[in-house]
Amino acid sequence: MSVARRIVVAWIVAGAVFVGGWMIRSASAATQGVLYHSVNQTLLQGCLAKGVNCTDRVPGLAQCMRARQQCNAQARASTLAGGLATSVRPRTQLLTRAQALKMAGAQAGYVISDTATLTTYGVLRREDPALAASGTINGSRPVWLIILKFSKPVFVPVPVPSGAPRLYAVEEHMIIDAATGQMTDLSVVGPPMSGRTG
Repeated sequence: MSVARRIVVAWIVAGAVFVGGWMIRSASAATQGVLYHSVNQTLLQGCLAKGVNCTDRVPGLAQCMRARQQCNAQARASTLAGGLATSVRPRTQLLTRAQALKMAGAQAGYVISDTATLTTYGVLRREDPALAASGTINGSRPVWLIILKFSKPVFVPVPVPSGAPRLYAVEEHMIIDAATGQMTDLSVVGPPMSGRTG
């Protein structure tokens, strides 16, 4: 028996990560055990709490900083969530359907169908609270709900806890803020698993 499995990956900005049975709810816990740009976020947060220079104390941090990447997922989440906590100013130019689909990767050759619906985050939070999981994003913000279906399983590059399996999808549901272009939430349907029911 083959069963498709839906896995919700609430983007770190939304304050949660759920990957293949690993679920972390709170914004502060969303980075525990996660490698983000090759930096172990548990070790980084522990080091930062001590108020010391962590560059040489956290494996991968120096290399991440030299590459000018965002190395602290928790700080990034706070920054991104803060901007989405307010309503959109009147007359703000919103992403078009075509722009939202392009940002979602709908032009890739393995996408066999796509849909895009303009709605608000609050509506999605009511209709699909597992997908629109953030309590900090303003419900009045206009967002695009994008659904992509793939011809073959594709790798989903999201940070996962150490030891969690790599994530592949045959379908993605994503929310993109229509004013900023920021992806806030992602849900994937994994390939069917033989002999398992959950």
